[in-house]
Amino acid sequence: MVVSLQKVVRRLVFVLSLMLLTLLMFFTIRLLTQWVHAPDPYAVPQGSAVKVFGDRTGSLSEFSFRERLWWFYRIGE
Repeated sequence: MVVSLQKVVRRLVFVLSLMLLTLLMFFTIRLLTQWVHAPDPYAVPQGSAVKVFGDRTGSLSEFSFRERLWWFYRIGE
């Protein structure tokens, strides 16, 4: 069996270049996903922001369903 050194080198260069391009594509996609990634909605707010959650003890909680629906259509709350 005759093994050509030129074919072996050519295949080795091909495999190495394929691995290099695969790694380059992987890191490019990883960088893009970090750039596009949405912020965590459950994170602690920054600055003067206030985190609001479902415990409603405000002025609209004492109204009936009909009144709350009227307020929703009236002012959007």
